[in-house]
Amino acid sequence: MFNSVSSVLFNNENIPYKNNVPLAKRVYESNRILAKYSSHIPVIVSYNDKLLKKEGKDKLIPKNKFLVPRDITCSQFLYTLRSQLKLHSTHAVFIFCDNKLLNGSKLMSEIYDEYMQTHGSDCDRFIYFWVLGENTFGINRSKIPFQN
Repeated sequence: MFNSVSSVLFNNENIPYKNNVPLAKRVYESNRILAKYSSHIPVIVSYNDKLLKKEGKDKLIPKNKFLVPRDITCSQFLYTLRSQLKLHSTHAVFIFCDNKLLNGSKLMSEIYDEYMQTHGSDCDRFIYFWVLGENTFGINRSKIPFQN
């Protein structure tokens, strides 16, 4: 059951950037970026609406395009995302790519190379991530009245 739910949530048709920007423009942009910055990876990030609404940031449109150095780990990139979103410390953040939770110790270059191998020539050379958040402690204790 989880696989069917995740395939609906992380389907490539649900990525706003892919829906709003034509393929030819995406290919041109990624080729230009990779030619100029060969030691970096072009990343497009889509955020879960629930994550932004929980933090009251649904009115803000967070940055969704990143140029990431090839030699940083996924955890270092996640730290960058957390600091950009200014999330509360009780929220856990997870990065998914191709319906898989990414390993934090993997280098971004390894993730990108695997993504390019699986998607081959039909790809626009961007890598697409989904960022999902979860409240790690369950309920919001600040809303519980004080008890003696």
